[in-house]
Amino acid sequence: MNAIVDIYLDNNLGDNIMGETLIKFLHQKGVKCFVTATDDYTYSNFIKKFPSVQIVPDISTETIKRHKIDFYVRIGGSIFPHNNMKEGIFRYIKLYQYLLLKKSGVKIFILGCNVGPFKSKVGIKATKQIFKIADLITCRDKESFNYIRKYNMKASFLYPDIVFSREDLEIPQNKEDVLGMSTYTGYVAALKKYNHSYCELMIDIANRYLEEKPHGKIKLFAFDTGYNSDYPTTHTIYNGIREKDKVQIIGFNGDIMSFMSEFNRCNVMIGTRFHAIILAVLCKIPVLPIIYSNKTDNLLRDLEYDGPKVQMAECKNIDREYIVSSILEKNTLLYNYQSELRENSQGHLVALGDKLETM
Repeated sequence: MNAIVDIYLDNNLGDNIMGETLIKFLHQKGVKCFVTATDDYTYSNFIKKFPSVQIVPDISTETIKRHKIDFYVRIGGSIFPHNNMKEGIFRYIKLYQYLLLKKSGVKIFILGCNVGPFKSKVGIKATKQIFKIADLITCRDKESFNYIRKYNMKASFLYPDIVFSREDLEIPQNKEDVLGMSTYTGYVAALKKYNHSYCELMIDIANRYLEEKPHGKIKLFAFDTGYNSDYPTTHTIYNGIREKDKVQIIGFNGDIMSFMSEFNRCNVMIGTRFHAIILAVLCKIPVLPIIYSNKTDNLLRDLEYDGPKVQMAECKNIDREYIVSSILEKNTLLYNYQSELRENSQGHLVALGDKLETM
């Protein structure tokens, strides 16, 4: 079988892990993969791992016929946002592509998604229509699942984030007094306005941590180094930390295992990027969540976490003494890895495999 594989590629650790997991699964099933991409700056690091994967520039009738496409699979988390009009218009473009796939007899599978946030009404009808015509939709939080199943009850399923299935990412390391900080740079207007207060908070936490831990270290993790790069805030935070000899910047360069080797050296984490929280739980590292999106709220609710956390809008006025003491003590942070998370997260690919068996 031949498949168009749609992955968000921006030198982003979380999306690369999801994409890698999917392509390895499809290769095991004997599926020939065609990845939609147009910018080699964002896809080159990813695609070099898979020499047999071909790049196609678009989803068109010509692409479908030339490569004899049997199904289309899209994997990603925040693939149905409604932050602004631009995202809503883009959703109508995606709906057009999906209708073209349907007309051509191509099955449509969507894996690992969440829905929202709903800050704009533009494109919501297109999102609902996509849910109705999809042959399979798996999502990663209860709130998204309850929304999706109103439009496609038979083909929608709920499983924990697919990254929980990657137990190989927990790399045994000697844990040190290392505070890991997953940084985040906001680009949409609703988040951009918090970049300064977010950096000020992270700088203050880092300086206080190093005061309390004379032999401690800080690792700044930039999960995205593409066009939505986390480097701007990463360097601002670095520049604000007094003891720079104790600080290391680790940017994702396409090498997942190298990045995770450094990640696993931390004994406590501040997780701003969504998958920083997922990976900290997977790797059994206590994590303080910083919330910039409803997807993080939904995750924490599903994990039944009610400990310390920071909303992005609260960075300026949060009780910093409380936050720093929580990081130092660690026992009230998110730290509830359960084996069933790993087992149940495999459901995304199991559901896809079941669909492929019927084709």
